Amino acid sequence: MLSGGICSIMVHRFSVRSLCGFYDLERLYSEFVTVLSDQRIKAIELDLSLVTFLTPEAVLALLCIGRLWFNSRGSAVSLTSIDSQAHQYLDRVNLFKRCGTYFETKQEIVEPWGRSNSANLLEITSVSSEPEANSQAVYGVYRKASSLLLGRVENRRMQAACDLLNVVRENITHSQDSGYVLMQSYSTGNGYRIHIGIADLGLGIPTTLRARYPNLGKGSAYLLKSLEMGVTSRDGLGGLGLYNVNRIVRGQQGSLTIRAGDSMLQIYGNKVYLYDHLTYIPGTQVYMTIWGNHDLVRWNYLLQSR
Repeated sequence: MLSGGICSIMVHRFSVRSLCGFYDLERLYSEFVTVLSDQRIKAIELDLSLVTFLTPEAVLALLCIGRLWFNSRGSAVSLTSIDSQAHQYLDRVNLFKRCGTYFETKQEIVEPWGRSNSANLLEITSVSSEPEANSQAVYGVYRKASSLLLGRVENRRMQAACDLLNVVRENITHSQDSGYVLMQSYSTGNGYRIHIGIADLGLGIPTTLRARYPNLGKGSAYLLKSLEMGVTSRDGLGGLGLYNVNRIVRGQQGSLTIRAGDSMLQIYGNKVYLYDHLTYIPGTQVYMTIWGNHDLVRWNYLLQSR
């Protein structure tokens, strides 16, 4: 998916060919971590000319990369040759305004998106790990999310979305890192499909659970454990908020993906898929889709789909 080279001033340039599924995101992570490990490289440029379709999953993956690069090098990732449709979407989710520390571009957007036209979108929202600030931010997320979901999904599915957003309050507090939330509603032939994503670069679910459940083995086993009722971290501040999400997603059309460290769990079609030994990315990413007829042409839900 990526190609690139290192010039004399140690800038690594590579082209992102697609971000239409978890397979593409994993390849992006793999290539990025390879570049990150080379301390000679001081700057990177991502060519997005071939990326025409983005989802919350793809945007949050880019945000993880931007944050990791900034934490390591103290500079922003440069986005170049951005496809006009992708550029409009990145503007629409407020990537450059809310995450300008991590990304830069010299490219002018052809047609900025009107904020008044974003009723089907919850833009990138930062959530602090500090409890009081966390509660205030989560309240705002709940309010916006409820407005977005109302009339688009059934009450049970709204509850699944709210339970997933509870992960913000619980998991990000435990993670010791700020997190980001992004939500998008897509029209389908028979209704709507909702994508919800939450990502941080903190401790990660396996680390927060390992002290209390020390003998589960691989990271994916801890991700599976996090779906059980009443599972808590060692400080006993409450569950991870994923039990009801799992129950509702598995009982209806939808999918759930949890990625932490080098492990991933995916639930799709009422089946559970576990992966280990992936590229290590700190923290936890949780993605859920609810409702909708799944448009597999535009988004591949399973990592093993290729």
